[in-house]
Amino acid sequence: MQQKKQQQICIIGTDTDIGKTYVGCNLIKTLVNNGKHVAALKPIASGISMINNLAINEDAHRLLAANNVINNITDINPICFKEFIAPHIAAKLNQYNLTIDTIIQITAPIIKNYTYDYMIIEGCGGLLVPLNDHETYLDLLKQWQYPVVLVVGMKLGCLNHAILTYQSLINNDINVLGWIANYIDPHMPYRDLNLNYLQQTIKSPLLGINPYQKLLQPSNHFYEVLKNGKIY
Repeated sequence: MQQKKQQQICIIGTDTDIGKTYVGCNLIKTLVNNGKHVAALKPIASGISMINNLAINEDAHRLLAANNVINNITDINPICFKEFIAPHIAAKLNQYNLTIDTIIQITAPIIKNYTYDYMIIEGCGGLLVPLNDHETYLDLLKQWQYPVVLVVGMKLGCLNHAILTYQSLINNDINVLGWIANYIDPHMPYRDLNLNYLQQTIKSPLLGINPYQKLLQPSNHFYEVLKNGKIY
């Protein structure tokens, strides 16, 4: 019996608090609604909230509810710090050895042991968020070599953030499958002009638009590749 092909996709944002989890969950739901088995993974999270009398990370809780493969919160989010602060600072405060080697060692059995069509792996903060004094999340992506979907938080300043992040990914030989425009500012002026500029500048395809507090609207490109059994 041939083993099912499993595809890992990293969700990377142009900044913190631009809707990576929201878009990631919508991406998962879209794939699930198209008959796919989709796992979720958020290797590192900062910030604990009380949800249903449980002290867990809110983003991890949302990913747990969205995916249809993993039902164990510690497998969704194996590294979680209590404080809502940058992970390298939280790691120091908690005397935790947060390194690329540690992350890979902890996540490897999760990535390998589950059966899925796609695993959506959500990053923490922006691309260059530090993991420690010497390594960033970009260094982890370079080790993994998984393809990336870039989430652009559509707001004033998004052009600079999006283009810098995209160029950094490309310059480091990261495969960018495409990008998703997430309208986090419902009153953003000239948002269509901003979207058009990003479509002209970012060479990877626009996979979809996520309107403010609504479901993902996949592009034609998204469905074209989905028909072929893969998102890329």
